[in-house]
Amino acid sequence: MHSKLIMPSHIVMKDGLACGDSVTLLYDFEDGLMNFNMISNGCKCCELMCRHLQKVANGKPCSAITKICNDIGLKLEKGEGIEGIDDVVKMDRLGCYMSPISILRECSMERTSAGEENNEKINLYVDKLDCDACATRENVSWLYQKPRHIHGQYEISENKRKILMRLGRLNIHDISRNEAIQLYESLGEAEFEFMEEYKLMPMVYQNLKKLEAIDLHDNRWRLLIYQYQRTRMAKSEVDKVNKFISDKKLKAYWVKGAFTKNLYAEPQMRNLTDFDLLVLNEIDAFTIIGWLLENDFNIFPDSFSLKKTVKGDEESYTGHLHVQKIINLQFRLIIDVNFTGFPMIRVASYVPIASEQGLALESLIVVALCHLFKHKEVFLKDINDLFIMLSQNKYSLDVLKKEIEKNGLGELFSVVLKFIKQDYVISDNSSMIYAVFEEYKELMDRVNLREWPYSEDDVRRIKTVYFEKYIEDQVDTQRVYLYPTLIFKKVINVDKFVNKIKQCEFYEKIIRMSRLTDLIYRIQIGYIFLIVTPVGIFLEMRENYEESMKTEIRKYLKRIVEVSGSEIMDIPYAIAFEERWLDSLR
Repeated sequence: MHSKLIMPSHIVMKDGLACGDSVTLLYDFEDGLMNFNMISNGCKCCELMCRHLQKVANGKPCSAITKICNDIGLKLEKGEGIEGIDDVVKMDRLGCYMSPISILRECSMERTSAGEENNEKINLYVDKLDCDACATRENVSWLYQKPRHIHGQYEISENKRKILMRLGRLNIHDISRNEAIQLYESLGEAEFEFMEEYKLMPMVYQNLKKLEAIDLHDNRWRLLIYQYQRTRMAKSEVDKVNKFISDKKLKAYWVKGAFTKNLYAEPQMRNLTDFDLLVLNEIDAFTIIGWLLENDFNIFPDSFSLKKTVKGDEESYTGHLHVQKIINLQFRLIIDVNFTGFPMIRVASYVPIASEQGLALESLIVVALCHLFKHKEVFLKDINDLFIMLSQNKYSLDVLKKEIEKNGLGELFSVVLKFIKQDYVISDNSSMIYAVFEEYKELMDRVNLREWPYSEDDVRRIKTVYFEKYIEDQVDTQRVYLYPTLIFKKVINVDKFVNKIKQCEFYEKIIRMSRLTDLIYRIQIGYIFLIVTPVGIFLEMRENYEESMKTEIRKYLKRIVEVSGSEIMDIPYAIAFEERWLDSLR
């Protein structure tokens, strides 16, 4: 337990070792000392050196660590043995010994040269260390306010934006080959950034190919090759998840692209950045999350949240988190777990209709509709999904209407229906979608799309107009963001775990201990809020947290784990992964 670093601010991962594996360094600074944990997934030589560095250098000043690394490196280069390492130094494996040393030395030297004036500052960024092109560092902040990804750092004309989005539809009946060729010849970096952010690349590529308006050898489309290969590589992992869900008879279902991709004529028409899993109860959700963590998935540090909904006297919580697994040190698989319902538009969460056959198609349509209006952008892929599902003749109009009306989505549904009727070619065989048009004709007639969804102004206008009714509802929602401080190796019984916490000497400092759900507790110690779940302890993000509080938080967490006797994982969360495989396609 003591060798594991809780809440590290910096994580370095180096792959591409001579033995083909990786080394991970987690580190932080406290009272002028560098505390670290070095984990080897490499050969015996690499593992021995990691253990030795942990023993002789951990918890020392940076200058002392730099000297230790230099001395050990010099001995290795001279072919001398290292005291404490029984293995005979093999010169042909020098790289495996040196890699951990070079990473630790780089990080300690940087701190020494930077001085102590920025001791309290943590910047969130990813960079490559000078010591090796394959070493990537992420600086992770647990503080409430931290930089977020800023969208839209490209400048393209409204005309290009519109035609690219039109090319992102399933139907391109109103686009001429001439228009497509002119667009393709003018595509620059900004347009490709726009397509990537708006998830347009697969459909734009396929449609340009249909119009014979593309150079198939243009390597600017290499991201699509990566995405296609990633999806293929992910299949075996997703199949394992499916088997676990099936064997355990869990109420968990794939939604959005993970479901609709099978409805497209060609799999590559529907790209998947992640696989969305909807779990209908808390026990099944944490059973799945626990299994994922045991099978090399990790939770993202800033992508786990609880949504608190208060309606009258009723209070409920739903959860949303992302887990990541790196396959063959090349491909990133992300699974987005939602429980116990799908996040809805400013209201609560949507609990779908489920049977032994899976989720009802009517419910999958509602989930896609909710997601379409979830973000500030409107993604054509979601409209394509809705169009392709509505074109199936395998659902009940009465059931669909009931699900739409029950959740107050009629007006927003009519917006999408009007756009589909206006911009898509509908087969005469799709009788159900015509019936839906007829049912919602009155609402559709009231909709003024203008340039929705192509215009950002009209996207904002539609949301402003149709979201006013949600503000009037007496429903209060709050998003609680959670930072993973430590993750358990095995799923725990939270009731027993919380009872053990009462044995801690600091128990009298606990202001409040409350049960949020059947399987989630909140513990308030002074100004610190800890969330206990079956898979780990999370810090509830608060604006009043300061870097100086980390020492106290660590002290409580270490004692809690000691008293409970629980084993924790070496790396508490997923870290940045650079898709360097793409570079080889240039």
